[in-house]
Formats: sequence, C-alpha cells, structure tokens
Amino acid sequence: MQQHWKRLADGVELSAAQTDKFKTGLLAVTLTIPLSGETATAGALIPEVLGRGSRNHPNMEQLSAASDALYGASLGPVVRQRGESQCISFLSSFIDDRYALDGSAVLEPAASLMGEILLDPALQDGVFRRDYVESEGVNLTDRIEARVNDKRGWAVFRLVQEMCAGEAYAVDKLGSAQLARSMTAERLWVDYHALLSQARVNFYYGGAARPERVEDAVRRAFAPLLTGRDAPVLCQVELEPRGPVRTVTDAMDVTQGKLAMGFRTGGVTIASDDYPALLVCNALYGGSANSKLFVNVREKLSLCYYASSMLDKVKGLMVVSSGVEFSQFDRAQAAILAQLEEVKRGVSLCIFPEGTRNKVNDTFLPFREGSFKIAEKGGVPVVPMVIVNAADVFEDHLPWIRRTTVILEFQPAIYMKDMDRNEKKNIGAHVSGLISKRYFELKGEYFPALSAKQ
Repeated sequence: MQQHWKRLADGVELSAAQTDKFKTGLLAVTLTIPLSGETATAGALIPEVLGRGSRNHPNMEQLSAASDALYGASLGPVVRQRGESQCISFLSSFIDDRYALDGSAVLEPAASLMGEILLDPALQDGVFRRDYVESEGVNLTDRIEARVNDKRGWAVFRLVQEMCAGEAYAVDKLGSAQLARSMTAERLWVDYHALLSQARVNFYYGGAARPERVEDAVRRAFAPLLTGRDAPVLCQVELEPRGPVRTVTDAMDVTQGKLAMGFRTGGVTIASDDYPALLVCNALYGGSANSKLFVNVREKLSLCYYASSMLDKVKGLMVVSSGVEFSQFDRAQAAILAQLEEVKRGVSLCIFPEGTRNKVNDTFLPFREGSFKIAEKGGVPVVPMVIVNAADVFEDHLPWIRRTTVILEFQPAIYMKDMDRNEKKNIGAHVSGLISKRYFELKGEYFPALSAKQ
C-alpha cells in the first residue's frame, strides 16, 4: 500500500492509499468545524437535506438511479465527533474499474455525483426545499430524542455532559431537538454556505487508482471547495480534574443500572509521546477481553453484567462503562477503582513483537518497534524470552494435543536508557538477533535430532 498526502489549499488536504487489495474503492469528503451548541444542529441537518436531492437529481428516486448506474455505488452522509470538532462527511463506495463490464472509469463519475450532491443541491426560491428541511428536521428530532433508549450509550453521554460541563466536548454532535424542529430553510441555507467557506476540508481515497488520477477527479468535482481557509482543529485538553470527584444519579424506569465513570488522562493524547503507554494501560484495565475489568470485576466477582474502558485519544479522557445491579452499585464502583490501582502499581507485560502468528518454524518475522517504545517510555527493562519446540504441543499436528518438552529461557535484561540513539533506533533487530542466536543454540542442545534435519 502506498500512502499519498497533498495540501490542495490552506485548510484543504487530500490523503490517498493506493492498493489493489480490494475490489472496491472508497472516496470520502469531510468538513470539520468547531463543535458548538449554535451550529451543531445545522451541521447534523445539512448533510441529511443534501442527501434528499441535487439540482440534476432532485429526489431520492433519481439519486438512487444515478447510484445504480455506477454498478450500485453507495453514497451517504455521516456525522461524527472528534474531540471538540463536528465532522460532517459524505462517503461513496464503488467498484474498481477492473471489474466494470466495459472497463469504463467509475471513480470520476462517482466523485462527480458526490460533488453535485454536496455543492449543487435541490432548491426552492433560492434556498433549500422547505419540505426537505421540515421532514429531515423531524427525523433529526426523533434521533436526538431516541438517544435515551440506548441506556448504555445514554449513561456515557450523560457522564460526558456532567464531566465536561462548560466545554465544547459536552455538546451533542446532533445538536438540539428544539432547534431541529424549528429550523427554517432560510436559516439552514445561511449555515450551509458558512460551512462550505469556513470548514476544514479533508478528502480521503482508498483503492487502486493512482494518486494523480484521484487528485484530478477531486479537483474537477469539488472545485468550489478548493479555496484557502483558516480552519485549525482545536481541542481543549484539561491536565487535571476540575474540583472534587462528583457522583450524579439519574432515576429511570430500568431493571439494570448503568455505572459510567470518567477519568482525565493527565493531558496524554494521541499527540503525546506517552500515548503508546496509555494504550497499553487501557488494554490492561478494560479495553480488551483479557482486561482486569472483564476478568476480575465481571467474571470472578460477578459484580457487573459488562465492564469495559475506552479512550478519547483527542480529548484525553478514559471512560468506564458498566452494567450493575442496583444493590451492587457501591461494591462494583469500589472494585472498578481497585483494578485501576492494580494497573497503576505496575504489571509485567509479555509481548510477541512479530505482531502476528508466524506459521513457518525456525524463522523470525521483523520485530515491531512499538513494543520497545512502551518499555522506553515506561522506563522498564526489555527481557528477551526464548521459547523452543512450543509448536510440538499443538500446531505441528492439529487437531491433537500431545505431551512434549518445551524450553523457556529468559535472557539478561536490556535497559534502553543506557543505549545511544542509534542503538535505540535498531533495538528491534538487535533483540531479534539475540533471540534467534540463542534459539538455535538451545535447539541444538536439547533437540539435536530436529536440528540435524535442518
């Protein structure tokens, strides 16, 4: 896969991943604006209204026919929250030219149709069609009011509202039901033009087409968007919690309680050097099937129906989501916090740095450098571990398990703080060499018959 990035104008970027691995291509355009209570409703409503029809295809039936003509291409809007930004996207998925019956190009007409929907909408008296705005306003109102029906998601949503009160992060990405009901075509039209002129624009393509061809298609289909704009993506990251720990209880008619807990990461975000360590912390705590919350709180103690943790890598938050019996609330909360203390006290982490299963005996794939970054940032040693003949337990004679001899040996610890810059840069190859050398020495010593066959 070849990655390509280019700035088309100030605040306008194109990212393309060229690969022939897939039979389809994906083209997406994302408009990113600051998340605000004043503009969030319009930001969520605009793509839905645009998706109802364009000037050349003024209704959904004609839009569907146009998509069908492109071998059933899919096209639709998505509204997401990233940190304190609202991301308004249109995505189109279509078959690669190699699979078109007559070998015709599909990328260009798909991009053209997306550009038409975004930039040349169906109008009435110089603004959006009023019936489209009214009906989509009703639909958006229903979506906002239906949030509460998903109790697990609602608990996390309410947690964020309370924890980040006064911050843009607490604003609902879908906006306000009241504003959605009262939105007029005239007001939405003004907000639409503000969005086109002020939003940061990102184009993404994944597929077999060359980057130059993708850029040409984007420039043709989205020419009005390719103007410079000052559109930084900002997010307020709090280093410390605001005030003491607060507990907020919402009384609802439910049979199972939801316990959500929020933590600040101390300013660690995806842009931080310590972010890999935070990922490992989250995986150990509640972000995996082998995490402490799942294994201990849910399975061993049986205090939660579910318990997991998740990160917002942009805002610098970690949120725990769990389902509990009302009578077990205090015990569950104490157990969840106790597992966090266990993680803070430190654990030994075993990593197989090849990153995937190696199906060829007596060979080593390149070691991934990320595992060594964790050790470096954590200030802990790397202890190489050599395992010999483990495949003879199971993999060499599936599906049978057999008794055998396996050698497990630990090598002297390596302290990366004592290494120079060049040694740290090549730590993966260095450790791989140590393990490989000792592996074949042990194999020759304990399994000479197997070594003789090599």
